[in-house]
Amino acid sequence: MKSRFARRLVIVAASALASAGALAAPMAVNPLIERDGDGVVAAVRGLAVGGRHWDVRFVDGACAAVFGAAACRPGAALPFAFSSQAQASAASAALQQALAAAGAPTLHGCEGLDTRRVSCKALTPYAVDRNDSVEVMVASSSPTRKVAPEKVQTALDTGQVLKWTYAVWQPSPTVHAAAPTAGRAP
Repeated sequence: MKSRFARRLVIVAASALASAGALAAPMAVNPLIERDGDGVVAAVRGLAVGGRHWDVRFVDGACAAVFGAAACRPGAALPFAFSSQAQASAASAALQQALAAAGAPTLHGCEGLDTRRVSCKALTPYAVDRNDSVEVMVASSSPTRKVAPEKVQTALDTGQVLKWTYAVWQPSPTVHAAAPTAGRAP
């Protein structure tokens, strides 16, 4: 394992090379898994999806408590980060991959769940249908499960269902190094 000094040295050296135009491609950014004092995952920061980086927090509650009362009605302007099943599916797949790489940890909202028997499900919403159901894509804490669509009643409090928690996506404020433009002097 590299020391903090060695990691910082590598980052500083790579940044210097990038600014000098020596690197042709952007550096990969690994998401940061943010845990609380008990090792439970509260957030994933800097997760790459569709060319953007996202911060994902795990929040329990009913749709209105998590996303706002006006937003969780059919036909309302939605506050969700993704507006289609395809977008939410890509995001959920990236989230599931990051969680698998972190050793399939327990997520905030799933504390107390025996994850050897039942996986925690992070719900990424993308729509509310006319039957008052939130349409979500489900990422599992288990790497063997597939990302899948599901519907959850808007009134359902995920805090009352031990195996579910909402994944709240926001653009990451993390600054990512851009690749230099080929053929141009810095």
